[in-house]
Amino acid sequence: MSGTYEIQPLDGFVISIVVLFVGMTLTRKIKILSKYNIPPAVTGGLICSVLVAVISLVQMREMTLFVMRGVFKVMGKDYDAAQVPPTFDLGRFTRRIGAVRT
Repeated sequence: MSGTYEIQPLDGFVISIVVLFVGMTLTRKIKILSKYNIPPAVTGGLICSVLVAVISLVQMREMTLFVMRGVFKVMGKDYDAAQVPPTFDLGRFTRRIGAVRT
């Protein structure tokens, strides 16, 4: 499970154009952004960075669940039967695993 993605130059160009258009649309529709002269590139970039952060959190969760299943398998227990609920504390952007009840 590699966490590295390679984006080709043309793909990066297309993504940047889409991000710019999203920023232009949001800046036009949200009056406070245009009132304080927030550039569309900043608005679109902020939305893009939040989207990338959410995708990273989801991938981190999947990777952690994969590792936890392996740990439980080594211990001779079934991961699903152990009822370990993974939770996110998004206020602090930290990852926690619930306590195991046996």
